Amino acid sequence: MSNKFFITPETEDPLLREIAALVEILTERLKAVLNVDSVYVVARAKNGRMVLRKNGIGVEVFRG
Repeated sequence: MSNKFFITPETEDPLLREIAALVEILTERLKAVLNVDSVYVVARAKNGRMVLRKNGIGVEVFRG
């Protein structure tokens, strides 16, 4: 898998689509409540981390 990919409504894996929906909800709520422009969700694991960010086509995922 690439270091960057997108989760869109066309993504086959239902768990990835559910994660994308949660990231979108969280992003909108944080923007409204905290009055911020950008929201990034960071997930850490032993083999690295992933950064998720809502964009115009879905959720962008960076591995690093």
